[in-house]
Amino acid sequence: MNYKRIFFLISILALALFGGVEAQTQSGVVKTRGRMVNGKLVPGTLLSGVTVQIDGRQAILAKDGKFSFPVKDGKFTLKSVTKQGYQLVDADACRQYLYSPTPLQIVMEEPGTLQADQLATERKLRRELQRRLQQREDEIEEMQLSLDEKNRMLAKINQEREDNEKIIASMSQYYATIDYDQLDSFQQRVTQLLENGDLERADSLLRTRGNMTDRIRQMRQEQEAEAKEEAELAQQQQFIDQVAEGVKKNIEITAADCQNFINRFNDAHLFDSAARYYDLRAKLDTNNVDWQFEAGYYYYDKIGDYDKAQRYFSKAGFIALVSSDLETALMAPMSMDFEGRALMMKGRYQQAAELQQRALNYDIAGESVDRHFVLVCCKNLADIHALSGKYNEAKEQYNKVIEMTDSYFGDKTLFASAYTGLAYVLKTRGKYKDANNYIEKAFQIYEGDDGLACGLAMANVVKAMNNKNDEALKCYQKALDIAKDNISDRHPFYALIYLNLGLTQEKMKDRAKALENYQKAKSIAEKALGLDHPFTKYIEEHLGNEILFDRK
Repeated sequence: MNYKRIFFLISILALALFGGVEAQTQSGVVKTRGRMVNGKLVPGTLLSGVTVQIDGRQAILAKDGKFSFPVKDGKFTLKSVTKQGYQLVDADACRQYLYSPTPLQIVMEEPGTLQADQLATERKLRRELQRRLQQREDEIEEMQLSLDEKNRMLAKINQEREDNEKIIASMSQYYATIDYDQLDSFQQRVTQLLENGDLERADSLLRTRGNMTDRIRQMRQEQEAEAKEEAELAQQQQFIDQVAEGVKKNIEITAADCQNFINRFNDAHLFDSAARYYDLRAKLDTNNVDWQFEAGYYYYDKIGDYDKAQRYFSKAGFIALVSSDLETALMAPMSMDFEGRALMMKGRYQQAAELQQRALNYDIAGESVDRHFVLVCCKNLADIHALSGKYNEAKEQYNKVIEMTDSYFGDKTLFASAYTGLAYVLKTRGKYKDANNYIEKAFQIYEGDDGLACGLAMANVVKAMNNKNDEALKCYQKALDIAKDNISDRHPFYALIYLNLGLTQEKMKDRAKALENYQKAKSIAEKALGLDHPFTKYIEEHLGNEILFDRK
């Protein structure tokens, strides 16, 4: 049985629940550059009224200097940043970027401020470089050198003075654009020394971090060690993947062997032994929704262990609800439906009704509804109302199922179940004639179908009610024979058959056999359902022959 097929129409709803991937949000700021003044950092200030244009999007107004926008493909292109009276400090800022959780820093300044900063840096650099060259000229003049040697050295200094002008122009432009806010404290100190032309102190400070050759050698060693570690990790991951693949294969083989044992014991009508292998398979992978659900269904349908069935259905429902896999998620309402059925069989009617309603609410979504599933849930909800004494609600739901089944499907099983349930409700109201009409309709559907043991047992109540006791006994015995080939001998359905046998035998004045069957029914019900279950108490009291259960 492929339980997923009944949900093919709900795919629209599931796609809405598990829709597209969210875009990442890139944030950014527009500010003036941070400066070092007298050795102290003066942070830049955020600029308001800036227009940021991202390729493919509408312009963004950074009112308070901050902005953000979605990035779908992990990259974006900054086309322009404009503010009246300001210009970008970095002329290459308008380019393509990769998404980063770190805010994008855009630095702008007034053109006059940029020019003034550049000129100030030029003056400092020129003053310092000239001082150094003059110091070297003075040292050369004092040296005891030949005239030719001295002139040669002084000419070299003059050439350096000319070359320095190019260096000064380049360095002043560079340092005038540096945003000290984006440098750490060490970089700030070194950069300020270089900007002031204090090359010796900058060099001395840089050397505090060690010899550059040694540092590069160490970094290369670290890179090689990291590459080696990555290779080892990749090899380990490959081994882990191979082990995981082997485990997966072993699980599949073991699961197939479990299924073979299940088939073997089912063929021999050893249902409890088959159930053990459903348990083993479910434990192989506790996140496999199919294996959890199928184990629950077997305990529900073949064994009648509603506690275990409920636990498995609950587990399957949880897996389905949290899964991002569409096919797995579609098992959620089916699991809710069957967990509700198990709770109903345990006599916990309020919880059962809540789960059935959740299943209905999950599945109803306009044209995407699987109407057959809705009808099944409605019929189960009607059964719960009937068992809990809410007869008006039950009658309304049964009639709804009969009407909709006739309109959409003509499903005979649903028809018969609804007829039987409606007959039960009418009988509680004393409308025996109407009840018998519906029982007869149900009987006509079930009659001759040996696969519907439960239906035969329920439908044959009418024969007992009409004093056709001999024929009723034959039908109940036939139901027992069918049950032996289909369900475990501890299934509560046996208690139902033995109860009906006892009721019929009591009508036939065969008290001894009636008492014997009552005892069998009571023993099975107590073990399967517990002493406090309504059906167990009903057997003890044997107040009538109403049928409380519908397995199908």
